[in-house]
Amino acid sequence: VTYGNNFFLDFYDNRAPGLLTPGDISWGVQGSDLDAGTSKTFSASYLFTGGTHQLYARADTDNTVDECPNENNNALGPVTIFVFGTFNQSEPTNQPSSLIGPRSTPTPALPVSITPTPFPSATAELVQTPIVTPTPRDDQ
Repeated sequence: VTYGNNFFLDFYDNRAPGLLTPGDISWGVQGSDLDAGTSKTFSASYLFTGGTHQLYARADTDNTVDECPNENNNALGPVTIFVFGTFNQSEPTNQPSSLIGPRSTPTPALPVSITPTPFPSATAELVQTPIVTPTPRDDQ
């Protein structure tokens, strides 16, 4: 993925991923971080309720990366898990985004560059310093 060719990676709980449908968790991915064959792990906290869950993931949810002819390899799932335990009503629940449609593509952090600070204007005078070649002493 070329520099500046950025996309979203989305995680879905109990709903199949759809094109332009943000997941329950979204990560902005910088294309410049992914050379050919690179593997990267993304993680986040997520509160599951007890019971069976169908998990999905989708890369390039907003279809911003031209992957021709491999546009059909962006989704994973369902992966079925079973969660044991009771739901704590005092904890906030995860709410999927209500936004459906294109999102602003994540912007890469620009490479750091140093901008020199100009010195205040001044008039310089060229002063030539004579070159002196030391002469060895006889007592050394």
